[in-house]
Amino acid sequence: MAAGAERHIVQVLSSDAPALAQHRLKVAFVEFRRFVQHDMSRHLTTDKLECPRSSARRQPHRGLVPSSSHRTSVESASRPLVCSGSPAVPANQTIDHEARGCSLPVVDGLEISTVLKLIGSHEAKAHASINFTPSENVLSPLARVPFTSDLHARYFFDWFRQSFASALDAGRIQLEVLEPILRQMARAEYVDVRPLSGMHCAAIVMAALCPAGGTAMTIPVDGGGHTSTDAIAARLGLRLTPVPMRDTHFVDLDQLDEIVAAQMPDLIYLDQSSLLFPIDPLPIRRIIDARSPKTVLHLDASHTNGLILGGALPNPLDRGAHIFGGSTHKTLPGPHKGFVATNSSDLRDRVDAVAYHFVSQSQLASVISLAITLLEMRDCGGERYAKLVLTNTARFAAGLFDRGIPVIRTAEGFTGCHQTWVQPVPGVDAITVNRRLYDLGIMANLFNELPGVTGPAFRISLAETTRRGGTAREIDDLIDIFAVALSDGSSDLRTELAAVRSRIDRPRYCYSHEQLSAMGTDRDLLDLVWQIENQFGRPVCDRP
Repeated sequence: MAAGAERHIVQVLSSDAPALAQHRLKVAFVEFRRFVQHDMSRHLTTDKLECPRSSARRQPHRGLVPSSSHRTSVESASRPLVCSGSPAVPANQTIDHEARGCSLPVVDGLEISTVLKLIGSHEAKAHASINFTPSENVLSPLARVPFTSDLHARYFFDWFRQSFASALDAGRIQLEVLEPILRQMARAEYVDVRPLSGMHCAAIVMAALCPAGGTAMTIPVDGGGHTSTDAIAARLGLRLTPVPMRDTHFVDLDQLDEIVAAQMPDLIYLDQSSLLFPIDPLPIRRIIDARSPKTVLHLDASHTNGLILGGALPNPLDRGAHIFGGSTHKTLPGPHKGFVATNSSDLRDRVDAVAYHFVSQSQLASVISLAITLLEMRDCGGERYAKLVLTNTARFAAGLFDRGIPVIRTAEGFTGCHQTWVQPVPGVDAITVNRRLYDLGIMANLFNELPGVTGPAFRISLAETTRRGGTAREIDDLIDIFAVALSDGSSDLRTELAAVRSRIDRPRYCYSHEQLSAMGTDRDLLDLVWQIENQFGRPVCDRP
């Protein structure tokens, strides 16, 4: 039986729009699904898509790179090799996606049909694929509902009740559900859920905790730091010093001790984007307390928030960080959003003063979707999911290694989180392998460089596979598929991949239509959830 928080959310969603509007929404949804499922095949081909652009590629402003040491790390950033975006090209040129390793449909004209065709193409590909991208995951059916609601377009300012009244009921979910459950799961006295994304969190935190002209220490790109962190800090007028690293993945504590004692930085900002072993903040906090007590230690846990809130990795606040946070859509299978959490009222006030001006529309639908995600993490086996992510990732890495595939390995092992890094076998072209994987239905990140790795490598995550119910059986089957796909271009593995995909075709660890019905949920809302579930089958709530 659902607790009061769950009931409050479904009551708000049920009463948000009039019955007629909900009926029209459901009719539109059904018509769109019919178009996708039955009418798309006659519109789509598999020829290359030409995408002319009107301007030359934008170059980063050199002023964003504050020192020669950081310029080197930024310019050697981990860049996706293929299909990572659409770089601008002159208007008289086209992008040959087929040569870049992508098979995309042809579409013509600036018409709504073009949009629908490409949405349909994406859905068809997604339903036949398995995603191993570390920065992505899958929302539950119920967590998708707020994006179909009227509240998606509404502002909520608790402190402006007299000025903005259109979402006061829905806004209660932020105050009465999301913030309390996030405080519990983050073990923090104060949380802020206004940031829109992980990088937005970074901008708010750095602006709040390091004054212009102050010194911030950040993880260098060649140590796994995010490629944009230093650019944001430089734009805010911060002086940057790289956190010294040893063996690529670990902080050199002896060097850090000397730097902190000499520079007394305002902020140490730990952000790992490409990581195998999450940094433990406790030894760093001890250095701060001994050498520079005014320094604030922030841990950007964007990639590992689901593992932290699920109890599979230590809580950063328990390990000495003054503040932590980040995005909510990677190992935490929520919407694109961000948060910060702290036990310091001073840091709370400093973040609040900046967020007040850095955020206007805090995306209420995403706020409510995040509340649903955290409730499902709490009630539907989120702790088991988080632990299984680590187990599955370690099993996958070891299995590929045993099959002779080059898996990056350190003295500490293959991985301590959701990521493992894999290279093509010697003599096999990386772009060719990437296209083979894409055509097969395996979505993976291919990078020119990863920290400490020579040559292209795949950055693989098992978080979404786990979210969809993957266990040892599926991981072992995927090891077999990957091992062949990375080394042998002649084998057709589509049947094998489809068999695995059929067993992990829906989100687990979340509420189903049947469970929501047993809670007494409004029928119109239940019908909407049912339609969403039909996209990929009934979810499963693994109640403890």
